[in-house]
Amino acid sequence: MTFGDLFEAHAAFVFRCVRHLGAREADVPDCAQEVFLVAHQKREQLRESAGARSWLYRICFHVVRNHQRLAHVRRERPSEAPAARLRNPTPADPVERRETRSRLESVLMALDADKRAVLVAHAIEEMSMREIAEALQIPQKTAYSRLYAARRSARAIWEESDARDPKQGGAR
Repeated sequence: MTFGDLFEAHAAFVFRCVRHLGAREADVPDCAQEVFLVAHQKREQLRESAGARSWLYRICFHVVRNHQRLAHVRRERPSEAPAARLRNPTPADPVERRETRSRLESVLMALDADKRAVLVAHAIEEMSMREIAEALQIPQKTAYSRLYAARRSARAIWEESDARDPKQGGAR
């Protein structure tokens, strides 16, 4: 498999992963580019094309984590762009769906990076626990325990936001 084929086959996957792993919307293209730069530099490590997703996921995890760690060094002042909040509203994408997506993103961002990485890989990217353990270089039992903890924490955060949201029957 050529590097161009790798990019074509997995670009959408990489963009989704860096977004869900916690990169700010404005930083997603930069992080994805960095993932492919690292992948190109380390392409000899990829033994078989079947393991490309877990290999790229591991790179995504480390790139996003390093990007977040170095965020305080950047001089750029983060702000939420209006386009990132609205995301092309259409009749097929009602307000409730956008609000739910926003709440889900908030829940993901509230989780610590290790739990979020396992939950995103399993629930969103539908990776097997074996692939996740391989990608994150952790024992499979650790991956399962992080998934369990992430689900428990995500549920608690979601329920807490319900309790504060008057539309969900809570009081602010």
